[in-house]
Amino acid sequence: MSKIGEYITSPQFMEAATKAVQDAIADLRAQGIEPVYDPTPDKPAKPEVVVIPHVSKPHA
Repeated sequence: MSKIGEYITSPQFMEAATKAVQDAIADLRAQGIEPVYDPTPDKPAKPEVVVIPHVSKPHA
């Protein structure tokens, strides 16, 4: 396994990545935004499909 592979599977990386996601979710909530995907321990991961309509500009 490469050094990067070893690092991204290490407990240290997983802990730092989990903390970064939790901080980002907390920041979004502080701004009044409820994340669609929230993998925090108190809310098990359950990906949802969100349809965002495409809005195109009229061609000139």
